[in-house]
Amino acid sequence: MRKPWSAVWLILTAVFLWTGCRSNDLSDAEQAAVQFYKAVWVQGDLERAAAMLKDQKKAEDLRWRVEETRKIRPSNSAIFITESPQDPHIQPGLKTYLIYREADKKDYMVKVRNVGGKWRVISFKQSYSLKRGGYNSFETYERLSYEHPHTDWKKIENP
Repeated sequence: MRKPWSAVWLILTAVFLWTGCRSNDLSDAEQAAVQFYKAVWVQGDLERAAAMLKDQKKAEDLRWRVEETRKIRPSNSAIFITESPQDPHIQPGLKTYLIYREADKKDYMVKVRNVGGKWRVISFKQSYSLKRGGYNSFETYERLSYEHPHTDWKKIENP
């Protein structure tokens, strides 16, 4: 005969395993940042990326990034994403995400804002480029992993 508490342990174990397996689920804001990253820096899809922007005037700044992506044709390799630990988190509807592509060791930053219940991209940057300048900051994967080891980077296979 089974003891009544064994059923409780079975249920708790199942819940623990289920929530543990879901630990890398992305929030809506993270999904918006990842989809923008993929449109610009993996697929080179200017139209799709521009549709995610809050300010359509910034679409012109996407053009050279998309053209560069089309030339190098990066693979859809694993990425790591985290919310910037240096963001003040004062505004809950504004988030800055850092994305790191391990395959070529490039860093990206995507800032999103909740506009009418939908997350829109308000700014974006990428690794430093000798030709174009770009994102050269203290918030790179290598540096944050060393200086802020508590930073929770979620790994996403084939975003």
